[in-house]
Amino acid sequence: MTRIAVLGGSSVSTPQFAEALAGWAGESGRDVELVLVGRSTDKLRTVAAACSRVAAETPGGVGVIVRWSAGIDEGLDGADVVLNQVRVGGLQARAFDERFPWRLGLPGEETMGPGGFSNACRTLPVVRDLFERCAAAAPDALIVNLTNPAGMVHQVAERVVGCRRVVTLCDSPVTLADSAASAAGVDPGACESVYTGMNHFGWLTSLRCGDEDLLPRALEKADELAAKVGVDSRVLRWLGALPNPYLRYVYHPQRLCAAQQAKGTVRAEELLTLEAEALQVYGAADGDPRIMAHRRHAAWYGVCVVPVIAAVCDARVIRMPVGVLNRGHLSFLPDDVMVEVTARVGVGPPEPITADALPLDTQSMLVRNATYERLTVDAVLAGDREDRVRALSQNPLVPSVDVARSALEIIEGRVGTSEAM
Repeated sequence: MTRIAVLGGSSVSTPQFAEALAGWAGESGRDVELVLVGRSTDKLRTVAAACSRVAAETPGGVGVIVRWSAGIDEGLDGADVVLNQVRVGGLQARAFDERFPWRLGLPGEETMGPGGFSNACRTLPVVRDLFERCAAAAPDALIVNLTNPAGMVHQVAERVVGCRRVVTLCDSPVTLADSAASAAGVDPGACESVYTGMNHFGWLTSLRCGDEDLLPRALEKADELAAKVGVDSRVLRWLGALPNPYLRYVYHPQRLCAAQQAKGTVRAEELLTLEAEALQVYGAADGDPRIMAHRRHAAWYGVCVVPVIAAVCDARVIRMPVGVLNRGHLSFLPDDVMVEVTARVGVGPPEPITADALPLDTQSMLVRNATYERLTVDAVLAGDREDRVRALSQNPLVPSVDVARSALEIIEGRVGTSEAM
C-alpha cells in the first residue's frame, strides 16, 4: 500500500488528482491510500467523497482508498509521498495579490511582482511549520510541492528545514514544449526538450528529435507561438528560445497591467465562483464530480505530478522539467536557490541534464530573480521590515526602492485572511 498525504486536500481540484492516481493504480496493480489533510472538516468530507466517487468510476480505481484528516500530524504519519498544495489565506487572499499591484501601476499575479511577494509573506512561515512536521512524521517521504510561490517554498523545505527528498513541479514547461512541437509539426512524444530557468521564469532552449534540434523550425512560427505565451514574437526571434508564459509579466508589464484593469476582475474571483459550484455538486447525490472537477482544468496532476510519483514508486526513470536546488547546475546562480530544469527523475535524486547555453540577457534576468527569491525567504522568515523592502526592491517587476516600500505598506495594511488550507 502506497500512502499519499495531500496538504491542502480540500481543494476542489483534488478529485482530478484522485482520477490520475486511479489510472496509475489500475495500470500498475498498486493499492493507494490517499489521505486528504486540511482545516475545514466540512470541505474535507465533501471533497474526499468526490475523490472516492471519481476513483471508483476510473478503470482500476478500486485500488484507491480515500480518507481525510483534520489532524496534520495524523494525516502525515507514515506517508510515502506528501503532496503540498496549501493555499494560505484561500482564494480571497489570492484576489488581493492579483488586484493591489494596480495601485502601483504594475500587473497583479500570485507568483510574480508585488503580488507574489505578498503571497510569500503569508505563506512561507506556514509552510515552514508544515515541512517541519513532515520531517518529524514522515522523514523519508517524497515531498512534491505545488504551493506558490513555488521556488521560495521549495527553499524553505530543503534549505531552511532540511527535508531530504523534495521536488517542485509545474505543468507549464511541459505544455510549452508541446506547443513548440506542434508548431514544428511533430508529435510531442517523439521529442526531447530542454527547459532552463526558475519556476515561472524559464525558457525552452531546445527541442530535439533524434540529432536534430527542431526549435528553430518551431520559431519560424514565432507569431503563432507569441500569441500562446503572450510575449512579442520579436523577443522569441532574438532569443532563439521560447519563454514561459509567465514571463509576459516581465517582458510586458505595462501591457498586462492595462489589460487587467480594463477587465476589472481577477482570476481568483472566477475561481471562488467555481469553488462554490464545485462544492455544491460534490455534495449532491446526483452530481457528477468528474465533470465538475475538470472545469478547474488542473492539468498538472496528469501532466507531471502523477508521472513523477509513479516513476519514483515504480523505480523507473522519466525525463521531466522539475524544481530542485541549483547545486552548481547553473553556474551563474547561487547553489541554494531553486532552479527549474529538465532532469532524469525516478531512481535516486533527480539528475539535471546538461543545460543549453542561455543568452546573456536571460542570465541577467535570472540572477535578479534568484537574488529576489533568496533575500525574500530570509527576510520573511527572520528579517525585519527593512530586509523586506530590500528583498522586494530586487523583484524583476519592481522598478525602485520607493515602489517596494509602497507595496509593503499596502501589504501590511491588509487585515484578515481566510483558512490556510
